[in-house]
Amino acid sequence: ANTAFAQTAVGAAVNLEIDLVARYVERLLGTRGAA
Repeated sequence: ANTAFAQTAVGAAVNLEIDLVARYVERLLGTRGAA
């Protein structure tokens, strides 16, 4: 159970980080497109 919980926690952290990076890239592309 501890292993499954650890994997879930790591997966959630990775998903959150990917979401943040995706927003950052989207913001950069959006700004570049507007300019």
